[in-house]
Amino acid sequence: MLLKYNDLTIRNATTEDAGQLAQWWNDGTIMAHAGFPNGIGESADTIAESLKNDSDAANRRLILEIAQKPIGEMNYSNMGGKTAEIGIKICDFSLYDKGLGKLFLSMLIASLFKDMGYEKIILDTNKNNKRAQHTYESLGFRKIRTRENAWRNQLGELQSSVDYELYPKDFIDYTKNSIVLQTPRLYLRRMTQSDFGALCQILQDKDVMYAYEHAFSGAEVQEWLDRQMGRYERYGFGLWAVILKDSGEFIGQCGLTMQEWEGREVLEVGYLFRKAYWKKGYAAEAAIACKNYAFENHLADEVYSIIRDNNVASQNVAKRNGMTVCGKFIKHYYGMEMPHLVFSVKREDRQF
Repeated sequence: MLLKYNDLTIRNATTEDAGQLAQWWNDGTIMAHAGFPNGIGESADTIAESLKNDSDAANRRLILEIAQKPIGEMNYSNMGGKTAEIGIKICDFSLYDKGLGKLFLSMLIASLFKDMGYEKIILDTNKNNKRAQHTYESLGFRKIRTRENAWRNQLGELQSSVDYELYPKDFIDYTKNSIVLQTPRLYLRRMTQSDFGALCQILQDKDVMYAYEHAFSGAEVQEWLDRQMGRYERYGFGLWAVILKDSGEFIGQCGLTMQEWEGREVLEVGYLFRKAYWKKGYAAEAAIACKNYAFENHLADEVYSIIRDNNVASQNVAKRNGMTVCGKFIKHYYGMEMPHLVFSVKREDRQF
């Protein structure tokens, strides 16, 4: 295997890498989450011999490089039934929290799905390794079980593991720019089916959905998600997941959609956030970024936000986005007449 993305490389481990692998594997600080706080105690010669048995069909140890410098390792194993199990370790602590794990994993996963024909990828991680769990979930992995006190580490201490699985339809490939845009505190990315649960926390909260006069059913949430994914394919945009950079948490939706206004389609900036994240400026931060994205990518010369007349909080976000009221109309929805205000801002009037 030889995969490249910018200055990142994934390649097969060879016997020449045995010394480097021994150095990493015998370092307890690197191996602690794997259950070996004192290292595994294997020699380079032993590792070199084991590498001779690697094969594409059964299992491979892989070396991760940045600008041809080894910085970590990965592996995959054929588990049968078109299922591969994978693992990863970034062994240079100075490179943590830089998004490299997502990129390296995206490179390997894409190859396993597209080049090698696997249909499912599984992995597990120590329950205490929250950084790894965040990375896996951001890639679309679904948590399937937690095995409490399932094994003991090298010191005899009970450890718990979290099992994950990933299917091609849920895979978020960070080498394919699934992150659409970023702000100082947030990033916005496309939603996938794996976001259904997080979306339910928004759309099934009656306080969040007061402007819609009802909390959504599960079927309505799925219809909403399907609509966004359809928009990505048709227009290249839709409502995107808003992710808090500090925690990786899905806190809301914000993005661009086409809406009917006065007999024509207009480009709208829409937003909807979890109640726990109201009044923190996140909606305005995301909405301003979406407006700028629309103008910078020449999607429209004027963008809109269409807001129910009783939704004062959303109106205030529109005002912070440099918009003013340009019209009003009655929308018929859920058996009711709902007055709406139409806010807009033109390219030449936008604020920087």
